[in-house]
Amino acid sequence: MTKTNETRTATGKPDPTHMILTLTGILGLVLFILACRPSWSPDSQKVLYSYWDDASKKAAVAVFDRKTRTSHIIFEWWDELGSSSRISAAQWTKDGERAIVTIYEEKGVQLLSLPMSIPGAAQAYTLKKMDETFMLPYPEANKNLFLAGGEMIIKVNLENGAIFRKEAEDDLNVLLYDAGNQVLYLRRIEKQAPKPETTKSSEGKSEKPAAQTKEPDKPLETVEAYEFGELDQKDLSLHPRAIVKAEELKAKGIGDLSGLADANATGSKLATTDEKEGNRWGVVVIGADGVEQSLKADANDKPHKLGNPQWSRDEKTIYVTALIDDPGTKKSEFAVLEVATDGRNVRKDRIEERASEDFDSDYLPNAQIALSPDGKCIAVTNGHLEKVRPERRGLFLLDLSKPERPVKFYPAPALPVAK
Repeated sequence: MTKTNETRTATGKPDPTHMILTLTGILGLVLFILACRPSWSPDSQKVLYSYWDDASKKAAVAVFDRKTRTSHIIFEWWDELGSSSRISAAQWTKDGERAIVTIYEEKGVQLLSLPMSIPGAAQAYTLKKMDETFMLPYPEANKNLFLAGGEMIIKVNLENGAIFRKEAEDDLNVLLYDAGNQVLYLRRIEKQAPKPETTKSSEGKSEKPAAQTKEPDKPLETVEAYEFGELDQKDLSLHPRAIVKAEELKAKGIGDLSGLADANATGSKLATTDEKEGNRWGVVVIGADGVEQSLKADANDKPHKLGNPQWSRDEKTIYVTALIDDPGTKKSEFAVLEVATDGRNVRKDRIEERASEDFDSDYLPNAQIALSPDGKCIAVTNGHLEKVRPERRGLFLLDLSKPERPVKFYPAPALPVAK
């Protein structure tokens, strides 16, 4: 692990650097856009979320207060292109004192630490050459923030500004997950195809590769296994707990893992999702012994896709988003499924229903749920979705404390119209 020349600066405003959006495959299956999951304050009273405002051509971060039932903007961002694909992401620090806002730039990633409960200046952390996207929220443990992307893992000390990175020769294919004081990971292990053989000329020089027997459009790599383990917070090394071979998953009727996952409270296992045949998805639980459970997320036997899961606080339920299609009406439901970990039942809590054409392939990764720390409410935002009317862009809250599971919608604050 080496300390880099990345810097932290105290500033009231970030440099107006061009932001970019990158799409990346999450464990080879889900195309994933960040800035999509709301973030709860530690006391479960406020929700931090980001969104795109069409009229002003800006991205914004707002805080929703459950007591006043109103949102106020804490951060705005724009670039010279005025494009909706230039977005920012936000999350609370675990002490509730600051908000971490992420800006994706051509030169890397900029993290802004904004004061929320105490006076102070904003802190800017510049992570150079970090040009991959990452899964949010970034794990935070012992006042450190951890990021993974491409060939590197980075640790940012939120107290003294020290930034460390560990680089590998090849893509790590690793995703990090928050588990209290632990940082867990899921890594895709790929089986590399043999490299094309080269021929030698009479002078001993390498010439063009020999003719390949494989078809040119055949994939060069396949998933061999998935590795579940813990990240060492000091040297950023990976410590495996279990390796699940792709053949084992297939034998159990489990499809490719999405990487949209959540760790349980003790950090002993991950809940993730998989795609089965016939556009049917399920929930998979992985622990130290490999696959512990494969749960059917029944959607009345209709075609459906699943998004990100969240463990209930008592670990008896796994909440997961779903898009459920009705070919007859050409409508789709966006819902939260409550999947019992004993496999006995699945409850559906509808968030909204619209024409199927309004739900594109990026809907589920762009509309991730976040369970409140007290376990009584689920938040979801549509702030970065393309096919949403301005007046319907905002925050949904699903009340789990009531038997009828009421859903309330709160519109995002409008920004001044761009001139």
